[in-house]
Amino acid sequence: VLPNTPEDVANKNISENSAKDLPWLMASKAHDGVAILCGGGASIKRSVGDITRLKNAGGKLFGLNGAAKWLVKEGFEVDYQAILDAKQESSTLIEPNVKEHLFASQCHPDTIDAASPTLFHMNNIGMEELLPPEKVKQGGYVLIGGGVCVGITAMVLAYAMGYRKIHLFGY
Repeated sequence: VLPNTPEDVANKNISENSAKDLPWLMASKAHDGVAILCGGGASIKRSVGDITRLKNAGGKLFGLNGAAKWLVKEGFEVDYQAILDAKQESSTLIEPNVKEHLFASQCHPDTIDAASPTLFHMNNIGMEELLPPEKVKQGGYVLIGGGVCVGITAMVLAYAMGYRKIHLFGY
């Protein structure tokens, strides 16, 4: 699997976005919360009952990419929308009616500017060289593994946020 955006473009996005006055995802201690991760696969339609049950029990709902729009349309209160792609077209996936946006710093600036998200940084070789030195020195943030797929990355993202119970739908 290869990224859908050339590395030099993604790196430019990282440098530009990480210099903005936006919060960065910080490390969280493990807790008993439940993360409900929902991708856009066709199987999600068969999982509405399970998603509803977990959400009603206090789970936190993550809509991955455009799945956040579908979840809101279905009447769900979405806690987080996660977007990873660096291509400009990803800005069309933003769902404004979520509690918080979690976007990778490699996202296109149009995507970042449209939502004022919390940024997370991928655990890529040389990542910290692209970030503002004063923020690197400050520390506390996490580098997220997972590669080029938002579904895998979201599992690592939820784990970094302290979730140890993670349910996957629409993968």
